[in-house]
Amino acid sequence: DAEAADEAFDDLKGEAEPSPETSEGLAELLVETTTDASDAQEVESALEILSEASAEVDPSACTIDDECLGFDAPDCPGWWTCDGSCLWHCPSPLDLWSQHDLHENQQLLPETVGLGEWVHEDALFQIIELRLRSFEWATGEKTPISVQGFVAVPLSGLGVKPAVVLLHGLTSIASAEAAMALAGQLDAVVLSLNGPGQGGSLGTGPATELDVLFRSTPDPRGSWTYAYALATARAITYLRGLTVVQQTRIGVVGSGLAGAVAMLVNGVDSRVRAALILEAAGDIQTGAKQGSWYSSLLTAASLTPYSASLNAWSAFSDPLAYAPYQRGAVLLVVGAQDEYHPISTVATTYDAIQAPEKRLAVIANWDASYYQSSTGLYNTFNNAQLATAVFRDATRAWFRHFLHDDPAYGPLLGEPSVTRSDDGVSTTFTAELPGASALPEPPAVRVQYSGDGAYSFASIALQLVDDAPGATPGATSYAVTTNIPPAVWGEHNLVYFVEARYATGQEGTEDFLFTSDVHRYETFSPQIRPQQ
Repeated sequence: DAEAADEAFDDLKGEAEPSPETSEGLAELLVETTTDASDAQEVESALEILSEASAEVDPSACTIDDECLGFDAPDCPGWWTCDGSCLWHCPSPLDLWSQHDLHENQQLLPETVGLGEWVHEDALFQIIELRLRSFEWATGEKTPISVQGFVAVPLSGLGVKPAVVLLHGLTSIASAEAAMALAGQLDAVVLSLNGPGQGGSLGTGPATELDVLFRSTPDPRGSWTYAYALATARAITYLRGLTVVQQTRIGVVGSGLAGAVAMLVNGVDSRVRAALILEAAGDIQTGAKQGSWYSSLLTAASLTPYSASLNAWSAFSDPLAYAPYQRGAVLLVVGAQDEYHPISTVATTYDAIQAPEKRLAVIANWDASYYQSSTGLYNTFNNAQLATAVFRDATRAWFRHFLHDDPAYGPLLGEPSVTRSDDGVSTTFTAELPGASALPEPPAVRVQYSGDGAYSFASIALQLVDDAPGATPGATSYAVTTNIPPAVWGEHNLVYFVEARYATGQEGTEDFLFTSDVHRYETFSPQIRPQQ
């Protein structure tokens, strides 16, 4: 069955050098379990390649380059082939990226149209419409495309400024207005960039070919997320060539699927200093298996969460694959009830992130911006006012801190942590907040908890504790003891985290929200709002 195939994949992932016999067994299992005719044919082809290959193969006999990059075995992690004659284990996702394509400027061929000086909220900006050359592999071949964006340069103040690339998901497109709004908020040069086939950009986009979102054959670089990430890196190359831009202070931000693209960019481009990932996370295939709304996108793309080709996409285009390689500081902001990114996959993604600095902000009783337009009753409420403020203030504070070194937005609170204990009658939550003593005012600390699989959340305020036993040096402790019996906390449905909100900004009028990692049992299963 499909679960058996998943277990076989997990076993193969755990082998440093899987044997041809292991892979052959995996391919046979996939042939038996797949329900998709085209996938079955691809796996049969993979099995033939495996059976014909020699067990004694010198990996140096083949190289991964543009002339020899085949993906004949779609059940990645699996095997790469070179003219059907060489086999070796699937490489790191970083091996797919050409640093030359990311950084070169000879083929950028920028075309700019000055649109004059525009005013936005009483601020003056120079606006430029931009076109750059990038590449995509949607057909399996490297194809030049032209991507479009809008640059907003603040005309207030002197000297060079940081720069931020603003990415757009499936429900928005680049515009001069979007660039100005963010540029004014950050006092930075902002490039609002369309992805392939989006807005005025050429290339293959999901508006015309939805399956390009998850395309991994005949080339794993065929997905829209890969092509958009490459275009973003090339846009960074363009920005660094502007005399008004500080070359070492570049940020990238995206929401939804554009947030996933931002995470890919931050995983492969060392020029990124800070990344802001909004309403996005990785481990998308697992979330779809748990019932996330990505399932409907997969269905529309003629895929299922168990499609063999989706395993390849997960290995090379899912943000989780790039989490261990994040180059700039990462802030991940997402709703606790996000229908596309269940809280379990948010936790998996954040746990895997390795970056110079990282923080998490989970917004309890917020989803993927659908509650505010819902007519149904889903044991929650319209929390749009709080969510909007969190997104706005997080954007300003994160980039002002890392791109400007603005003292009004520092020092940052460290990563909060929380533990839970019980005496058989009551439950105690204890939180530690590194760096809280350096804040101008004590933060407001609450534990957010759910006993229904993250379908709804309740919260309890924590109080400052002096000389907490076993406290970490330099951390401030908070605790609360509840009269909720431990038996209420069922292992399959329990999830909790602690949030800390504190004032920041020039006048202390903005809220910065950080949360601890998300705690849940291994058997935790998220309850996801049904799609209307």
